[in-house]
Amino acid sequence: MALKIFNVNIYRDNDLYPNHCSVVTIGTFDGLHLGHRQLLEKCKQVALNNACTWMVYTFEPHPREVLGNDNFKLITTSKEKLFLFEKLGVQNIYIKKFTKDFSQKSAKDFVEEELLGKLNLKHLVIGYDHQFGKDRQGTYEVLNSLSIQYGFSLHRIEPVYFGELTISSTKIRNALENGNIDHAATMLGYPFILTGVVRKGLHIGRTLGFPTANLFIESARKLIPKTGVYAVWVLIENFLYRGVMNIGYRPTLNIPEHPLSIEVHVLDFDGDLYDKEIKVFVLHRIRDDEKFSSLEELKQWIAQDVEITKQLFAENKEWYEMITFLL
Repeated sequence: MALKIFNVNIYRDNDLYPNHCSVVTIGTFDGLHLGHRQLLEKCKQVALNNACTWMVYTFEPHPREVLGNDNFKLITTSKEKLFLFEKLGVQNIYIKKFTKDFSQKSAKDFVEEELLGKLNLKHLVIGYDHQFGKDRQGTYEVLNSLSIQYGFSLHRIEPVYFGELTISSTKIRNALENGNIDHAATMLGYPFILTGVVRKGLHIGRTLGFPTANLFIESARKLIPKTGVYAVWVLIENFLYRGVMNIGYRPTLNIPEHPLSIEVHVLDFDGDLYDKEIKVFVLHRIRDDEKFSSLEELKQWIAQDVEITKQLFAENKEWYEMITFLL
């Protein structure tokens, strides 16, 4: 039986998928970028034209987590992906538990057992470079042959470009790690999201007159952008606020072996955020994370960061439009 989360039906390995006619797209969908959204739009179109139900077939955990890449980071956590799927109108998701044993399944067996056997596949929508199954045998040519054999239609989506480069999750990860937040947002189609719970910190910001929310990110796999100061939107209980975020190691405080911290000063907000979950939409990188000679100098720079952030929001009205579909 499907588990209801938000307005999305979530199916897993032992659930019975009740629809007689399915349009399916497959992928990990890390980031749910503009290329992924082309797949979703095609699925909607094919489903509407053929009176079918459409579904996203995805994996948990990400295959690269299972197959040995210890340094691999996620653009979107599972929870963030579900949030984005809902906002993009996806109503049915099949989540396959990805294991090393499952990775050895041939493309033919995958189509027979998973797509035809469980999901009543009638139409399959894939990306231009999509491959799956053992040794990535599931190429377009193989799928085309299987579609003829089993009588389902196959649709391949062309790449989406950012300048001369094809948009991909890998390019977005690189942009975020290098601090190219604007490029990442353009490829994603929305600002990069950090979701976390507010925990008690050192209260240094409050003593300086700029109280901050100390953000705890639950997933160790979540990609954290390059250290620095950022202009951000902050979503708190369905209300949107401007904010200044610092990602760094608090060098001015001279704390030995201090872990990376993510702190957000929320403009025009006065309330208790402890233990509340908030979403931070990262818009623009203002400067590096720097060490100052004193707390007084740090205070002056924070005040300057706040003024720069206000000015950036005034000059970039499109920043609100970038996230309206997420609200």
